[in-house]
Amino acid sequence: MTLAVDKKWINRLDPDEVILYPLQFANTERLNNHGNDAVYIFDEVGSGKTISSGIMALDFLEHNPSENVLVITTNALARSSEVKPRGQFLEDWFKKLPFEELGYGNRVRVVNNHHSKFKVPRKYGLVIIDEAHLFLGEWTQRYQNLTNNITAKKVVFLTATPIKQGVLDLHVYPRIAYKLLGKPVDSSWIDQLRTIGKQPKDLICSQFDVKFPVTRYFKDTIKSLETEGYNKTKVKRYESLVWEYSRSNKNEVLAEKLKSLYSENPKDNRFVVFTRYLVKEVDVIAGYLESAGFVKSNTELPDKPTYYVVTGRNPRELTDFSRADNLPTVLILTYQIAEQGINLPGYNHIVNYHISAYPSALEQRYGRIDRLNSKSEKIFNCFLIGEKGVYDTNTLNFYYAIGTCLGSMLSYLPSRNTILSPDILKLYTTMKSDVERYLARLSESLDNQGVSELYDYLTAWEALQNRPVSESSESQDGDLALADADSAESSEPLDEESFNSVLVLADVEQNELFMFCREELSLDQSLKGNRDDAEKALLEDIQKRIAEFQGDVLHKSDEKDKVIEWLSRDEGIWDHIFYINERSVDWTQLDVDRVDAVEGCAKFISDNSDFVKYLKMFNEQIRLPKEFQKYRALINKGYEEAFIANKFDVLFPDLVGSTYSEKFEVVLKASVEAEIEARAKAKQESNHEVILEGDNKISALVIENIDQLIPTLPLFKMMDQYKKELKRSAQIANGAMRDKFDGYDHVFALAMDRLRNRDLSVSDVFYAKYLGIVRVDEPYEPSGVFKQFFYVAFSEDVVEEGVTKKVSSASNWLKLAYHISRKESLSCVLKYVGGDKYWLQYIVDSASNSTAPSSGKVVSLFSYFVNTNSGGFRTWAKKQFVDDIAKPDFVWSNDYWTKGILREVKGWKYGN
Repeated sequence: MTLAVDKKWINRLDPDEVILYPLQFANTERLNNHGNDAVYIFDEVGSGKTISSGIMALDFLEHNPSENVLVITTNALARSSEVKPRGQFLEDWFKKLPFEELGYGNRVRVVNNHHSKFKVPRKYGLVIIDEAHLFLGEWTQRYQNLTNNITAKKVVFLTATPIKQGVLDLHVYPRIAYKLLGKPVDSSWIDQLRTIGKQPKDLICSQFDVKFPVTRYFKDTIKSLETEGYNKTKVKRYESLVWEYSRSNKNEVLAEKLKSLYSENPKDNRFVVFTRYLVKEVDVIAGYLESAGFVKSNTELPDKPTYYVVTGRNPRELTDFSRADNLPTVLILTYQIAEQGINLPGYNHIVNYHISAYPSALEQRYGRIDRLNSKSEKIFNCFLIGEKGVYDTNTLNFYYAIGTCLGSMLSYLPSRNTILSPDILKLYTTMKSDVERYLARLSESLDNQGVSELYDYLTAWEALQNRPVSESSESQDGDLALADADSAESSEPLDEESFNSVLVLADVEQNELFMFCREELSLDQSLKGNRDDAEKALLEDIQKRIAEFQGDVLHKSDEKDKVIEWLSRDEGIWDHIFYINERSVDWTQLDVDRVDAVEGCAKFISDNSDFVKYLKMFNEQIRLPKEFQKYRALINKGYEEAFIANKFDVLFPDLVGSTYSEKFEVVLKASVEAEIEARAKAKQESNHEVILEGDNKISALVIENIDQLIPTLPLFKMMDQYKKELKRSAQIANGAMRDKFDGYDHVFALAMDRLRNRDLSVSDVFYAKYLGIVRVDEPYEPSGVFKQFFYVAFSEDVVEEGVTKKVSSASNWLKLAYHISRKESLSCVLKYVGGDKYWLQYIVDSASNSTAPSSGKVVSLFSYFVNTNSGGFRTWAKKQFVDDIAKPDFVWSNDYWTKGILREVKGWKYGN
């Protein structure tokens, strides 16, 4: 076995952000080092397919510098928001993996999987198709547009449920790959996946072969194979509960169930409630909980159940609940901010107030509490659905998700259940006729009322959902990866309050159709200029989606009933991976075998000679990031202290003719090692059995590579994020360049305020000092709060030859604003428009290896913020910044950054 070499991206990994599971990293070899142009990752939900695909993309981009990556995912994961401007999928990538540090941010594009996103022919190096089973319908416009217009050199399919109807579904993926790659694709792997007649050790889930293009691993298997080798993990018991409500008592049922379960076990029972909307849903739930005796608190209280609402306005707030104890009884949040990427190991119940139609999304929520460090032996998935005769999108989605689960079971691939339970199976069998009647009502409403008024409401609603996109979500040719939001054409204004209500339309039938559409569809934004075509496309989309649901209700209905019968009589099926060993015409007579994900699959792989070889080489590759992990927090603390002390020559040594290694050796190394030794001694004093290892010095490996490691620290990632916020300040909501700035808004302070809405990993001390000075739940004026950090002051007097000279020094945050927006970092290319007027055309970012044109007017972004295009200061700068810089008889400055600021603002130049 030969591993790909020169993986520079590995050295920039932070093991605190991404766990180094060998089975995930092996996919880079599968895609980039063994001739597989099509790779199929069919791993279980919650097994890390998103991060695994990100690792593959990183490796591909590094070794293919002229190629770009396209990610196709669901609308929920692609949609931009204020909290996650790139969308959920890419935010997971960019937060945990070094895309931006390596300059790859502009080489990745994400789109949702609506067919309108593939109307225009485009070429990519790598295409990653998430939830790939949604492309199984070869007759659909989605499939046709993708295969006719998108071309690639490599393609990766991600899905935990690759089979929707039968084994023939597996043949669709190679056909898609053939269309995208433009060459024949091997499909012999399909026959090799068959389970019939195989021993557990021979199953795909028990094998390790990086030359094979397919994986089907389970999360407990992946977790049990660490960098040190096989480590048996304890598998938790999964249980599902159904809570039924009538047309008007959904919230009463929720509060009653939560109070009852809390009373049964006040010490251990903790609940995470997933909703869809902050306004109305979350507020209403909070009211009902208070009526039931719950007290609002972000911690537990003696003898009282508590609840807390996470708004998502401050991502750091949610990480506070990743601890294992002293938690509120109930944590209420929206699925958009926490369905993926957040760990909540102290909770043992997921409550689905909003239910997704996709089992993968439901299991992702489950994964928030199904963590290695969870203390609970049992974890519960709770579903709120309408009782018989009550049909809404929640109930329909529940039925659809369960049907998908059943359809994927015992169908060619090893499977495991984490959603189904005997009660759920019993309920599912009684819901079919109700679902059919509900879908018939939707069709009748569509026939009676058409889509004209419905189109207005959906347009207005999507406008409220789509947040301004960031510069990072633009494609290479300037198209926005996510649609802009236009105003509704409805005759009546529709505000956000109305759209967060449970019923937003007066007509009950049309409201039912509206709720269905906004859950299941997205408008074709490319047609928004042609109303007739847009309405026609909407009508076709609704009809097709209803038909898909109807088809899924009827598809293999009898076979699903037999699967239910088989599952119901075998209680042991819930805790194991199971597979068909011998097929029978009678489903009740199937020969089904089981294998344990840990003691079976993981153990088999750990004994595989190829895995043993791979693990040895992999550990050598990740030796540096693992070694640096020992010192990362302490070294980051040292640089945070340098920032606080305004020592920018330590933060950016290249600008003073030095290097990180030189400055680290002189300024930080001794203090960091002293703290390492102090902590080691304190640990030994608290436990005399602890034996101190090593000399408490930073290892030679880390010292030798310190220049490339320092930029990966959390402080430097925060500074990079501040750069993005400043770039964003130069744009308006639709992505166009900003020409005017509000005279009352401090540009640098507003950008700093937005950092509070980003998921930063700086220390609590640093965060509290600068970003935690305001309360999340209290109103404040950002310019007024944060402008205190931006100033130029006299730091000391220097007497030379009898003359007293004032030494000017800019504050640390002002220096940072200047550093990342100076001409060498962010250049503004201006277009002359007549007279003394210039307009900003675009911004050139040196981090993307772009250069500003040699001709024309080019200024720094810092200057663009402070000065008008026709000369003079902008109002905000003059009022809140410039006029406060005083000039005495003698002014002196002794650092690069202050001199640059004064030169840009006042035109003052210094020879020293």
